Amino acid sequence: MPIAARILCLSVAVALFCLRYPSLHFAATFVLFLYARSRGRLWGILGLAYSLAMALALVYLGERYVVDCALGGVVALVVWHVGESISSPRNLSRQQSPQTAL
Repeated sequence: MPIAARILCLSVAVALFCLRYPSLHFAATFVLFLYARSRGRLWGILGLAYSLAMALALVYLGERYVVDCALGGVVALVVWHVGESISSPRNLSRQQSPQTAL
């Protein structure tokens, strides 16, 4: 098999794996829930309902397995916590304090 065909087959396999696991559709709605939760109890409940409806639809319609949605939730939690740690006031004050050049 020529090298170009091997590269094409490998890139298609990687793309299919990345598109399949985890469910980024669920991860996006779960991040929306995490944000809505910080805005109040009612918004948190509505965000959770939307996120669970997305998971139910993905599994019921056969687009994803339950484990795909669970891994999407894990990815969303990791991204959310990394984003919070980067944007914490301690890190922001360290980044915004300019050093004067003499």
